[in-house]
Amino acid sequence: MKNTLFCGLLCVAGMATIYSEDLIESVIIERNKVTVEVNEQFKKKYLMGNFFAEYDEDIDLSKLDYSVQIMPFIMNAISIVWISGKTYYVDSMDKELYSSLKTVKKVLKQLYKKTSWKGKLIPRKLVSNSFVPVKGKKEKVALLFSGGVDSTASSLYHREKDQLLITAWGHWDLPLHDKVLWDIRVKHFKKFAAAYGHTNTFIRSNYSSFLNRPVLDTLVPEIVSWRIFAVEGIGWAGLVAPILLLKGYPVLLHGSTISWDFPFPAAANPFIDNNLKFAGVKLEHDLFDYNRLEKCELLADMVKKGHLEKPFIRVCEEKVVYNCCHCQKCVRTILELIVLQEDPRTYGFSIDLDKAIVETRKFIEDSPMVSTTVWHLGHIKNYLLKREKEGKEIHPDLSWILSLDLSQKDPYDVRTLGKINWLDFIKFLPSIKVPQRFQSQVK
Repeated sequence: MKNTLFCGLLCVAGMATIYSEDLIESVIIERNKVTVEVNEQFKKKYLMGNFFAEYDEDIDLSKLDYSVQIMPFIMNAISIVWISGKTYYVDSMDKELYSSLKTVKKVLKQLYKKTSWKGKLIPRKLVSNSFVPVKGKKEKVALLFSGGVDSTASSLYHREKDQLLITAWGHWDLPLHDKVLWDIRVKHFKKFAAAYGHTNTFIRSNYSSFLNRPVLDTLVPEIVSWRIFAVEGIGWAGLVAPILLLKGYPVLLHGSTISWDFPFPAAANPFIDNNLKFAGVKLEHDLFDYNRLEKCELLADMVKKGHLEKPFIRVCEEKVVYNCCHCQKCVRTILELIVLQEDPRTYGFSIDLDKAIVETRKFIEDSPMVSTTVWHLGHIKNYLLKREKEGKEIHPDLSWILSLDLSQKDPYDVRTLGKINWLDFIKFLPSIKVPQRFQSQVK
């Protein structure tokens, strides 16, 4: 194993003959940047290159134990290790993390029953890390913040708390090579934080692009989109771990993208997130009781009752500054706001309302869709049917949705997804509270 810039690693004579393969060849710490040189064969098979994460200047990684320094990489690669079927070793791991990952692995096994999860990551030493909690008059939480519906709803929902908004540069819609796009988006992130009295911190990392997606997305039939299906909260928790420990935040909020009635597997769920713990820090999957339409309704209600400034919401799938108003996520969000009798233009969608309704209908009737979009449309249809039954007003140009036959919309990814019931996962998180409207489904 190559030397690292971290001292005090466990060294045992003859270790190379005792243990199998090291997952990490070396770790380089340059104050606020960590670079992990990965096992060459592992990298060649599953990755596009080595891993790096660079934080704001006030994050001094040299103050952290080696077991925390490698956490950003470990937690973005652990699912690959498990699915590889091989045994890999690292010099050390946080004790609490090691324990919590055992449960997380069980959840993934339950999600993807036809997939083998026999790989192992074994630490040579377990470390009991800790941190000094930040103090203040208000309760302090960290929140993963992208500026979309989910993270914005979570931020406003917890607006009475002092929030550290964490945003990463390096996601598929914020590519590392486009600094112009990033700089403009940062202005929006800072504007939101200033408007609601919060603080920003940023990360620059290849946590997404270092994954060899063409390979990972085709490893097993059950997992057709690697990061969404097999990483999500695990990877996010690892990426932001140094920030949480050095700044003293005990809780990380991760806004939900689905809810109890979503019938397909996804790694973004409370049964993974709420079981993740390390060094006294815990992750909380937020607002899993709300679907996307309900979150839009919650946002509008909070803005109205709290006399808050309407937030700019960016949901676009395109690599642009503003919302394109034509992609699946833009179309369904615009429709959700119109259905709720909200003006999408006041939330960052620059489109004529009449044109928006016409284009939305054409998109829904003519375009192929992923299962998630069909699921969202089901909520919209049910909401309008309920309003009709209650004798409430419905926008006349939306009446066509009432007779929309979603069973005829064949999602192009549904054939690969095994249907699940999230209530079957309660055994992994007995403390979770099931909303009343789902109680009848509990077995």
